Amino acid sequence: MNEEIITEQIEVVESSALESMERASIDVQIQTAKRFPRSLSTVKQSMMSFATLDADTAAGCFFTLPGRKGGDGKPIQGPSIRMAEIALSCYQNLRAGARVISDDGKMITAQGVCHDLQNNVCVSVEVKRRVTTKDGRRYSEDMVAMTGNAACSIALRNACFRVVPLALVKPVYEAAKKTAVGDAKTLVQRRADSLTHFAKLGVPKEKVFAVLEVKNIEDITLEHVETLIGYATAIKDNEVTIDDVFNRAPDMDKKGLGDIIGKPEEKKPAPISPEERAALLKQLESAMLDSQIGEAKVMLHVHKEGLAPKECAEVGTIPSASLGRVIEWVVGQKK
Repeated sequence: MNEEIITEQIEVVESSALESMERASIDVQIQTAKRFPRSLSTVKQSMMSFATLDADTAAGCFFTLPGRKGGDGKPIQGPSIRMAEIALSCYQNLRAGARVISDDGKMITAQGVCHDLQNNVCVSVEVKRRVTTKDGRRYSEDMVAMTGNAACSIALRNACFRVVPLALVKPVYEAAKKTAVGDAKTLVQRRADSLTHFAKLGVPKEKVFAVLEVKNIEDITLEHVETLIGYATAIKDNEVTIDDVFNRAPDMDKKGLGDIIGKPEEKKPAPISPEERAALLKQLESAMLDSQIGEAKVMLHVHKEGLAPKECAEVGTIPSASLGRVIEWVVGQKK
């Protein structure tokens, strides 16, 4: 009986010099992180010192976005990329970075990565941004680069706040808002400064009053000042444009035959655009931050209620049609 002997050639792929150097660099950083672990009390104290250093620094630590359709209409607030930079610097033993990984001509995708060397936790987040106008024309090269930088900042921020615990970030975030807004003694000066800032950007005070739903400057409260400071940060970081905040077209309800005869016309819900989905996801992240609920708990609820397929493992993969219900549940969990 003849036995056939089959031999296979195994190709040994040698790692490149660059790969070996990178691997050695990471190993050394992990060993250093284990030798010199962070002190959470020191981390919190350092973050608080940086974030409340002065009013200008504190103002850059949070952003405000206009309320969008599908929500309650209230402005959306959250910690900004400046707060993320403070967290990255003070939390220690971290590797972080962001880059644009794809551009299909209509959308660019930025990837943010944050690696906790001490706890061996690495999170990668992708953010998409449109690079075309409403009529389909592509932005100029400078605008594409600016949009890519903004997307990288957002991706880095989101990755950072999935690694650095919110238990450390939220007290610093609230303290920064108080430092930026001030108190009743500084209200007159702060609201005047806010109006002056937007006037320099070409926004008349009447439009500011309209957005805040007030009639004159005396009606502007500390809460309104906080909203305006957040808008200024969001515009500066290229998260929104001035038109997004102050020149939004009013919602016009179309009238049909049902309106004429006094019976409401049934309308099918319009599909959610990528911009509206991004706004809902930001609102969800803000609600999770405010309610101190982690992504794991949210996804457990989503799967329990059948709001997303079982293969959906992250908040960013929740179907658009379910985001409104998820946001309502998260807000209801606030202690």
